[in-house]
Amino acid sequence: MPKWLRSNSEIILLAPTWLITIWLSAREPDFRDRKYQLNYIFAVLVGLVLSLLLGILLNTEINIKYLTDLDTIGAKPGYTSEFLLLIISGFIVYVVVFFLFNPQNLRNRFNPKNNDNTNNLLLNKASALFYVLLLIWLFTGVFSLATFLVDKWHLPVVLIVILFSGAMYLIWYVDNFFRLDTVEPDRVLDRIDDFTKIINNRLKIQDKWIQQDEQKNKRTLVVIATSGGGIQASGWTAQVLCGLQEELGVSFTQSIGLISSISGGSVGTMFFLDRFNDTHHCPTPTTNGQLGQFENQTLNTIFNNATTDWLDAIGWGLAYPDMIRGFFGISLGKYSDRGYALEWDWQRDLTQPQATLASWREKVLAGKIPIPVFNATLVEDGRRFLISPTKLIDGTLEDLIHSQNSNPNPQDPKALDFHTLYRGYDLDVTTAARLSATFPYVSPVARNDSKDGLTHNYHVADGGFFDNAGLFTAIEWLDTHLDSLDVERVLLIQINAIPGEKLKAKQKGGLGWWMQSIGPLKTLYSIRDSTQIARNSREIELIKDKWLSNLANRRTVDFRTCYIGFPEGYNPPLSWRLTGKQIGDLKEAWSHITQKESFRELKQLWRESGKDRHGRKNWNFPETFT
Repeated sequence: MPKWLRSNSEIILLAPTWLITIWLSAREPDFRDRKYQLNYIFAVLVGLVLSLLLGILLNTEINIKYLTDLDTIGAKPGYTSEFLLLIISGFIVYVVVFFLFNPQNLRNRFNPKNNDNTNNLLLNKASALFYVLLLIWLFTGVFSLATFLVDKWHLPVVLIVILFSGAMYLIWYVDNFFRLDTVEPDRVLDRIDDFTKIINNRLKIQDKWIQQDEQKNKRTLVVIATSGGGIQASGWTAQVLCGLQEELGVSFTQSIGLISSISGGSVGTMFFLDRFNDTHHCPTPTTNGQLGQFENQTLNTIFNNATTDWLDAIGWGLAYPDMIRGFFGISLGKYSDRGYALEWDWQRDLTQPQATLASWREKVLAGKIPIPVFNATLVEDGRRFLISPTKLIDGTLEDLIHSQNSNPNPQDPKALDFHTLYRGYDLDVTTAARLSATFPYVSPVARNDSKDGLTHNYHVADGGFFDNAGLFTAIEWLDTHLDSLDVERVLLIQINAIPGEKLKAKQKGGLGWWMQSIGPLKTLYSIRDSTQIARNSREIELIKDKWLSNLANRRTVDFRTCYIGFPEGYNPPLSWRLTGKQIGDLKEAWSHITQKESFRELKQLWRESGKDRHGRKNWNFPETFT
């Protein structure tokens, strides 16, 4: 092979991948947008410069005489120079990208307090594919070098790397952590919150309207349960919540008392509550605008934030803090991993990026926002973990343990909440949403960082392992507290981001070898949704019957339910990235939902007078209570 062809073979082989990558990434953006034009011109120029630089370096022979096996290397110094330059250039790019696209630094360059989430940076992030290619570049050089060095002893390189990584984890006690901050002693919570008072403060905005109608003497409570499903669930949750406010009026959002969310639904809930206005108790402009002015723009911003590509930040976290921690046991910071990289990316689009459970608690107690419950799972014992600004379980952790040990017929706690497990501590809202949305392997299962006085050191995983609908916690809360609430009407809405699996006309079994290999895992995955759906349907029937039939001499409550599921006919992803078409599918699917008879009945119930087709009286709410 001619010298010039051999020296430039890497560039020649790389060119198709480079061109295809640019072409694929250019399909989604609109090239009429000047920002995208500048981004891609910049990317192409950088690629050309790097390619030319690499070609010049690869044509420069460097004869290295001080490495092992001098005869082999010295005989073909050209290969030595190419190999070393491959590693060196890859390392230089690796270091530059670390500083250039660090999400923690990028979040400080953008102020999201306006209603436009368009970033004016020339190039604000690298794609996840870039980090994959970068790691392949580095691993090619590192593993080749390791193979060369240990070849004379016939040692397996991959096994050595795995053993070395495991040893570093054990020696340095490497793990993924989430940060806890202490609260003032007078803000430590030992007893369950007074939800009667909290809901009264939330719904008192209805009182003026109630006083105008003598037939209505109590309030109406809306409870939301929103499911998991990656960024699809985040976008669908935001689309449905914003769409309900547009279709039913601001009065609907002002009547929401609790939102129980799971996984991606927790992320959509976070962005939805972040835009709440303290005066109108719903998402409206944070400036001096009156209700309704720029309202659609605000709701569009919520949807855009909830569907932004976050896979790039995860790619950075995997390529840098997690890779360095995994291979060398060296930490770039206790709170630096792909989970926190994801949070830093979210914070760029939040009006209150430093919000914590404690700061949200003040708003919940004042009735300014609904009660959010981010559902997660404790890895070590499988219990539900309820992360909320409110205390949902009575007593301390010590009280629960003592009750189990002293009671001859102890009842094992079905769940633990944040204030019970981490008494006297606070948590960032972004961390709460991320722990609930710990999508398997995309973001890490993490634990607290062993603060003094904490006896339980659980790892926290995605809430979808126990209940991917968010419905169990919502029904449990209603069943426990509804009797004490001053409400006469309840609307329970279930938002589901993934279409249910229907019985197929024909089912072809998989290949024997394949099913014997992954059959048990596939069964566990398949039954999760079917068992949860069956259980949740039964739970809804039971609680409706309980409050509609005056069971056990309780007062009756006009209890209505509504299911808003992502319709069939689409192909929703289970990832943390949506294409332009998939984002459009979310909007199109919502338009489809609004045309269904069930939604027209919901709109009739909320906004119209008279009775429905079952003879039940409609609620006839105004556009807004303010």
